[in-house]
Amino acid sequence: MPTRAFMRLPRRALTCLLAPALAIGTIAATTPPAHHTPAAQMHGRAHPGTRPPRSPLARAQAQASATHHPVLVTSMTTPDSVTAANPNSTLTQTETLQPTRTLRHSMWVPLNPALRRGPGRRVTPVATAAPLTLSDGGTGPLAVLDENGYTLTVTWPTPLPAPTLDGDTATYPDVLPGVDLLVTDDGQGDVTTTLVISNATAAANPALASLQVSESAPGLTLSEDSWGSLTWAA
Repeated sequence: MPTRAFMRLPRRALTCLLAPALAIGTIAATTPPAHHTPAAQMHGRAHPGTRPPRSPLARAQAQASATHHPVLVTSMTTPDSVTAANPNSTLTQTETLQPTRTLRHSMWVPLNPALRRGPGRRVTPVATAAPLTLSDGGTGPLAVLDENGYTLTVTWPTPLPAPTLDGDTATYPDVLPGVDLLVTDDGQGDVTTTLVISNATAAANPALASLQVSESAPGLTLSEDSWGSLTWAA
């Protein structure tokens, strides 16, 4: 049976390793429903019945009151929380421990770690909380992780073969004789690498023991824990 040797590369310092748990709270709405503004309070003369434009929150509150059902306030959505206006003029905010969505072209989309091929011999996930690209083979970096203007580059010591993509995992076959490299994206923009050693001969290869993966992270501090996981922080 193949042996799996885990090499955990890199984990951001702010990444929580717990499964996302919900924290739900109800708060009083801070913005009252939109109301008619007297013409005397408006600049210049106003036509009878003219109303100022209502905010997204006010519109959601009005819709919730009219339908007797909670209405999502899309303008208050964040990567790790959603807010709903309730019929009783309160707001309910639901939070997760990790981001579950990301903003794409002014729209929120759910995170999707499935990998696909892109331009420039790079592999990218469909949607992650932070940008991530993987190698599609050759001499470029194995992985490039970006967050808040910082970049972490992970480089394999030898040219990489073209990977096979299966969901959130890219498999680079025979990076050493009888050894496959698996790189798995977690949806947050972090990766875990695994070496799959197919037989005893491959396990005895001295190149396996001396394998060195390099990391470059200008402006960041890297640290390693007892499990071999790397974290990076500014």
